[in-house]
Amino acid sequence: MTKLGNAEYPETSLAECLRIARQIRADFGGEVMRTGLAHVLGMSPAGGAFGARLGSLRMWGIIEGRSVLRLTQAASNALAETDDAARALFMSDLVGSVPFFVELSDRMPPGNLDRAVLAATVQQITEAPMNEVDARLPQIERLLGEARQHMKPSGPDPSTAPVAESGIPEVSRVARQAVPAEVGGISADRMELRYPGAELSVEETSDNIDLLMAALTARKRRLELGGVDDVPPTNW
Repeated sequence: MTKLGNAEYPETSLAECLRIARQIRADFGGEVMRTGLAHVLGMSPAGGAFGARLGSLRMWGIIEGRSVLRLTQAASNALAETDDAARALFMSDLVGSVPFFVELSDRMPPGNLDRAVLAATVQQITEAPMNEVDARLPQIERLLGEARQHMKPSGPDPSTAPVAESGIPEVSRVARQAVPAEVGGISADRMELRYPGAELSVEETSDNIDLLMAALTARKRRLELGGVDDVPPTNW
């Protein structure tokens, strides 16, 4: 488990945590001593790496307990289920255990994640400095991309959204666009930002104006670098 600003998220991938869960289920019947799991994984039970692994397993909703670690019911169901549709529901329960990823996914359009919009959205949620967001972005992008495979998609598909031929964001072309939205039973205006590969539609608030400005600033920085992401990909 790792912290960025006021948000926490697992630093070990869901796939790796499920691999450990399968080992706990196959070798120990779903329950193992903390020290025993550390031994099997070749880690020190008092080490930071093992602590981070346990934190990730807990955050994904896969294990519970302290000295004795047990697979949660959701994890056991996901591992045992053979029907694809039913297993998808159990996997959705696991990824729903990470509020940070759920909120990020809800705010981001479906499809490929645009790095500029992702960075601006992460900063808005976590309130962390942008340099810290930039440093964590490749890791967050990888983990969120994996989690979204098991989340029910919501919102419009950006591949069907109109995009200016110039590649410059349409503002309405960032201008306000009135879209009926129920907020406490009252229709509210929304703002839209679109450019190739990304679409952001948010309620008109001062915080969301800051979000759009941060997204445009990150996009401008990317274009100034010749269209290359300002945060180089990192192997995780």
